[in-house]
Amino acid sequence: MSGTALTLVLTLLGLAALAPVGLRWLRVGQREHYLPGRAARIGALWLSRSRTDLVLAVLAGVLAVVACVPGLELAAVPALALAVFLPRGLGVRGRTSSLGWTARLRRLVIAWLLLELVLGAALVLLVGPGAVALVVVGAPVLLDAAMWVMERVERRLSAPFVAQAQRRLARIRPQVVAITGSYGKTSTKGYVAHLLSASKAVVASPASFNNRLGLSRAVNDGLVEGTEVFVAEMGTYGPGEIRELCELFPPDVAVITTIGEAHLERMRTTQTILAAKSEITERARAVVLPIDSPDLAALAERCRAEGKQVVTVSVEGRDADVVVDLPAGTVVARTPDGTVTLDVGPGVAHGVNLGVAVGVAIAVGADVAAAGPRLRALP
Repeated sequence: MSGTALTLVLTLLGLAALAPVGLRWLRVGQREHYLPGRAARIGALWLSRSRTDLVLAVLAGVLAVVACVPGLELAAVPALALAVFLPRGLGVRGRTSSLGWTARLRRLVIAWLLLELVLGAALVLLVGPGAVALVVVGAPVLLDAAMWVMERVERRLSAPFVAQAQRRLARIRPQVVAITGSYGKTSTKGYVAHLLSASKAVVASPASFNNRLGLSRAVNDGLVEGTEVFVAEMGTYGPGEIRELCELFPPDVAVITTIGEAHLERMRTTQTILAAKSEITERARAVVLPIDSPDLAALAERCRAEGKQVVTVSVEGRDADVVVDLPAGTVVARTPDGTVTLDVGPGVAHGVNLGVAVGVAIAVGADVAAAGPRLRALP
């Protein structure tokens, strides 16, 4: 086979392999919220769970390197085949959700393909046609590089949209309730909006719109004149992210539902998770915290020492402003107007989320007694 024919054949095989490989890793990138480094990290975690996959992945890398040697270019063929099928089980379609072809993803695809094609063409010219296998086997690393570049591009593109949301929030001036936690954020947000709507005009960020762009969209699309309370779910994948969200959308009331193990893979320790989540309290005038957790009880004391209004919640019978007793079907709340006992409807599984929602009602000055009947029809 002539050199030109070999180059053409290997290029076509490389492009054919790049389709399933790209779809797999783009889905991982999207599921990991386009964070640079996450594609390679997830690939490494997946391979670490299977010695067979790890051996085959190393073999694919070795074959891709061997294919760069003159006369051994056909080693690229098995390398490309292994790249298509590895890691086994990490499918193109996914188990929980398929790839969503959003505008952001399409921009990332363009950047990633340009990187693949430019680097691939350069390597082919420098070392030979077998180098095609290198860029296909290295697709997760190149996707991380593309996400690093596009993260900066996306911030520039979204800056006017975020600024518009800030102006709208400053003009309408609702009380902002910011909710975070290792889990329970979205359901708690629904409880808060449901209870407060008994006496106030409430807008809540939809679904899991809990990052910079999601909250900007929630404000731009949902906040209208007369809105009294904006309930904002805030997520984080590392220290500093919630602090940035609170700078953009300053909370009046801050809520932490739980500190759990949901982010251990990224943040390594529960203390790092606690510190990252606690950023939500820094700008707030009031905080609502479940004090059955020793860490959150200590945070409540620190916030009280800083002069913040602190509303405490317990589901274990501790002395707190809101005490939830699900077996008895009651919530006892200490309000500025006195102690109120509320009846809870059937089917409530998460007492902490419910107690936190009642605590928010106290913190924003809502009529807790008027919200009582709504406890029997929680979403």
